[in-house]
Amino acid sequence: MNEVGLIVLQTLVHLDGKTALETMVADPESGEETKSICPLIENPDPQKMGAIITYYRRYALQSLLFLQAEDSDANDTKPN
Repeated sequence: MNEVGLIVLQTLVHLDGKTALETMVADPESGEETKSICPLIENPDPQKMGAIITYYRRYALQSLLFLQAEDSDANDTKPN
């Protein structure tokens, strides 16, 4: 992202009283930006909530930037 001069911010926000992930990709030169807000699945276990946040951050970036990535988590569960 640094090479092309874009800024990415991913923050936790509240949406209708629930935790959500806001992802913003901005071009500081032009002032253009695009945002995505996605409600998160709630989980009282902090470790599982951290995994949920990480998962949503990865997929939000892939979606906004039209990136294809191999889902190694799913592939690791399949037998060889």
